[in-house]
Amino acid sequence: MQVAYPFGHGLSYTTFEYSWDPANGPPVPTSEGGAQIRVQVQNTGKTGGVEVVQIYATFPESDGFSNATKALKHYKRVQLIAGEVAVLNLDLTADSFRRWSNEAWAFETPSPGSYHISVGSSSRDIRLDADLDIHVEA
Repeated sequence: MQVAYPFGHGLSYTTFEYSWDPANGPPVPTSEGGAQIRVQVQNTGKTGGVEVVQIYATFPESDGFSNATKALKHYKRVQLIAGEVAVLNLDLTADSFRRWSNEAWAFETPSPGSYHISVGSSSRDIRLDADLDIHVEA
């Protein structure tokens, strides 16, 4: 459904450009079942401003869970002057991939699989995407 203001939406007097950190590249899975995510953000406008970089995870369809298809897993606020660049560490732990099970009435770890990681300034303004094969330990 189209909404006037999607989740995470904010207003700014400047613009920001996102990219994967050139030194590290796209996200990589960690041996502990998490993900290492480094995002480079640049203020491309003419004035200083604040941006909230948000990380969303989409779970494998075959994991047996019926929760939301895209879930906010991490966010970080960054204040940049015009032209300034910052690299943000937005790592996810194995706990980031736990979800609520109504049947068990507890948080459970889903099956290993391919998770889709999205980075954006709101749930509908996605700037970067990556697929990760993550083995999540129970």
